Formats: sequence, structure tokens, C-alpha cells
Amino acid sequence: ISYLKQKAYKPHIYTLQEIHRILEAAKNLQRRYPNRLTGWTMETLVLILYACGLRLSEAINLKIEDVDFEQGTLSLWKTKFHKERLVPFSPTVGRKLADYLASRNRARLPTGHKDPFFAHPGGRYSKHSIQARFHLLLAHGGLARPKGRGGPRIHDLRHTFAVHRLYKWYQEGHDIH
Repeated sequence: ISYLKQKAYKPHIYTLQEIHRILEAAKNLQRRYPNRLTGWTMETLVLILYACGLRLSEAINLKIEDVDFEQGTLSLWKTKFHKERLVPFSPTVGRKLADYLASRNRARLPTGHKDPFFAHPGGRYSKHSIQARFHLLLAHGGLARPKGRGGPRIHDLRHTFAVHRLYKWYQEGHDIH
């Protein structure tokens, strides 16, 4: 029954230049609205989605206690298929996470161990609100999707992480097979 088949979505693999443009668009939000966390949140989220290969739901479900700065790991609980895992992050990502947490604390948001890491005055961000903000970053970064076509999506940062990591290993001479 051919009418049940869906066309496979072809993920958008961001270039490093495109990722830098998205991050710069988030920094511009910070400069434009210095008293709001939106720019800080979007820059930090985009960075960890790309640098750690997280799903959006994994990132927005992080609690403050899930970020271990000493070990350089994120603890992910009850992810897709109810799995748990530790995800390492680099010192650069660790500094960005610490900077975000400091900004979040200056905004006087709740700082308990069980509180969401990515938060706004109303609580935890929703996937929909982050995706809407991400599309604005794409537009400001000159990466808006053509009219009537899908992508690029925020989830494509996860695909980009995988492709860039494999390519880096290949360049370093590792056996990627």
C-alpha cells in the first residue's frame, strides 16, 4: 500500500559557519535584551545540542543536579526508550554551562538541585517555545527555510554532531568502521 509510505526526511547537516551564525544570532539577542535570559538560553542550548549530540527533550529536561562540572558530564534520565546515560562535555562547554547558570542565578530563578537547568520565570521551557525561538535564530542568521519547504530543524544539530564527530575521527586517522 504505497499511500502509507512517507517520504524520508533528509536531515540538514549544518556547516561550522552556519552553527557560528546561529550562535551569533543568539548573542545578538543577549545584547538586544540584556535583562532577559532568552539569548543566553538559546546560545547555551544550541551549543550543548551540537557539542553533546543531545535531543531537545533531553536538554530541556536537565535539572541543575544533572550537570556535573567536576566530572564534565551530563546525566540524562528516562530518555528515548527509557534509557539513561552520561554524556561528557568539554571544558569549553563546561564554562558556557557555568556562565549560563550564573546568569540564570542573577535572574533570581529557583536554584534547587531539582530545578530545571534551562528555565524562565514561568518554569521549564517547552519544546515548542524553544523550536519557535530557534526558527527566529535561523532567520536572523540568514538560514531561514525556503517557503514551502521543511528544515533546517533544531534536531538536525544532533545529526550534525554525529557527522562532524565521525569526520573528525576520520581526519585523526581513527578506524571509523
